[in-house]
Amino acid sequence: MNQNPLNIAVEYLKGVGPRRAEVLNQAGVATLGDLLEYRPRRYLDRSTVRRIRDILPDEEVTVVGTVISKRVVRGGKRRLLVRIEDGSGVLEGVWFQQADAFARMFKENQLVAFSGKVVRYHTWQIAHPSFDILSEESDPLNTGQIIPVYPSGQELKKVGLSNFSLRRIIHTALQRYGRSVPETLPPYLVRNYRLLSRQ
Repeated sequence: MNQNPLNIAVEYLKGVGPRRAEVLNQAGVATLGDLLEYRPRRYLDRSTVRRIRDILPDEEVTVVGTVISKRVVRGGKRRLLVRIEDGSGVLEGVWFQQADAFARMFKENQLVAFSGKVVRYHTWQIAHPSFDILSEESDPLNTGQIIPVYPSGQELKKVGLSNFSLRRIIHTALQRYGRSVPETLPPYLVRNYRLLSRQ
C-alpha cells in the first residue's frame, strides 16, 4: 500500500535532516503536508527584471547579469563583494555575514540574478541580495516571478533555514512528490472556478 506523501516526515525531505526537522517541528511543521500548508506572511513581486541603467535608489529590483569580480574584504567589517554587469551598468552584491560561504557559490562569467533594495554607494549595491545562479539545469526560485516570504525566527536561522532555503526545500519536494499529492476538491469545482490543482 502506497503511503500518502503528505504524511512523509519532514526530516526525510531533501535539504532538511534531523536538526532542521526538530526546529520545523517546533514551528508546527512535522510532515510534507504541514510544509505545504506553511503559509507565507507576504509575497514579493520579482516578475519584472530591470536593466541596471534604469534602476532608482531605494527601489526593490531584480537584475540579471554576469559576475565580473568577487572579493572578500578583510579587516574592519569583513564582507563579500560580488560585482555583476548586464551591458548597461554594474551592480554589487554585498554580504556582511558568511562571506566565505557565499564566496564559494560565485564564479567569474557566471550568469546570476540579484534581487533586493538598491542603494547608491560609489556604485549600485544590494546588501544581502536574494540570488539565483541561472542555468538550464535548475529553475530559478527568486527571479522573474512572485515569491513567497515565510515567517522566520532566530531558531530557523540558526539551522540555516532562510526564506531561500525554505523555498528550495518546498520546490524540491513538489518536484518529487507533487504529482502524487491527492486533490481534496471535486474536479468540477477545480474546473468551474479555474482553481490551481494541488498537483
